[in-house]
Amino acid sequence: MIIFGWGQGSKVLGEGFIQTCSQCGNTNRFLVVEEASNVNLYFITVAKFAQQYFYVCPICYCGARVPDRAMCQRILANAIRNPAGADDELMGLIKQARA
Repeated sequence: MIIFGWGQGSKVLGEGFIQTCSQCGNTNRFLVVEEASNVNLYFITVAKFAQQYFYVCPICYCGARVPDRAMCQRILANAIRNPAGADDELMGLIKQARA
């Protein structure tokens, strides 16, 4: 008997910058989240596809879609160096993704 399945899952990749959420008004470190569809064989993920990345508030999950994994890594790397805020170029890209 072969046990086969599929579904969706999400994984927190890390914490971003300290920001105030425009939706709920809380100030917290935003999360970088990966959401993907997957295929399972015997409860082990065999393939992932249709990955999407998001930068969201940890309280209300309101946020923006991030275009690719490279941008996620850039957000996380900069947040480690300076959690209080990003450089102007990166913040401009984050605000552009939210629009």
